[in-house]
Amino acid sequence: MKIEPKATFYGIVSGLPELTMDKPAVSELGNLTHAFSDFLSDSDKYLLMLAYVPQDHKRLFQLMDNKEAAAPPFCNFTDEQYRDYITNGASLRVLPDFNSIFSPDQQRHKTEQRFHIAWVQQCLQAPNRLLQAYVQLQVAVHNDRIKGFRESTGDDLSSHLLDREVIIQALGTSELLEDNMSAWIHLNMENINKESSWEEREWQTDMLFWNWLNEQLFQHLFTIERLLVYAFQQQIAARWASIKSEEKLDLHILVDEIIPV
Repeated sequence: MKIEPKATFYGIVSGLPELTMDKPAVSELGNLTHAFSDFLSDSDKYLLMLAYVPQDHKRLFQLMDNKEAAAPPFCNFTDEQYRDYITNGASLRVLPDFNSIFSPDQQRHKTEQRFHIAWVQQCLQAPNRLLQAYVQLQVAVHNDRIKGFRESTGDDLSSHLLDREVIIQALGTSELLEDNMSAWIHLNMENINKESSWEEREWQTDMLFWNWLNEQLFQHLFTIERLLVYAFQQQIAARWASIKSEEKLDLHILVDEIIPV
């Protein structure tokens, strides 16, 4: 018998280990979809899986490039499933048809971009306002980060920008959801970009995400939104745990966490 969502989420939320950016660490709880599979509805599993898709992207590109690297900590699928997806076009629930996205003649960054846009499209069409708003925030900040990388290194990564019109076309709508955060994003990113240290800029940008997510908790204490916030914060904390574990911080260690998406 399925437990009522509010009762289930109260129990789950009450037992979630604390996440902090003071001492960022990889959450031992792992992917929440796997950890609480027996207590989540199919629709809630779908939303949580969408939150972790950036981890799927990282692993896919590692496997496509035959990189000897440990899998990201919050993937939705196993390496066997990813390889079947790449080789045989197997269907994976929150990932687009592989053959519709990948072409051997296509430049690598175009494949990355098409995966990213497919994910943005799914999130904006998902029946959850928090997921929609957070992904729009991520798109705006992603583009700002790409521009900042060019200013810091001189490398032209303009081809990695996510074009607004392309996303609109993918959605099949005339415009994106109303974005009341535009001025807020611009002001914050303008201040962040004044920092001369790339690491500090990255830290402040991720704290922008972290704090925005925390603010959503005032409205969503024991709902699926609370679990979505936790899933996104798991990934931010894990990113910085990885960065801080490096003996010598290299700019490209930071960039690898942004590109590929």
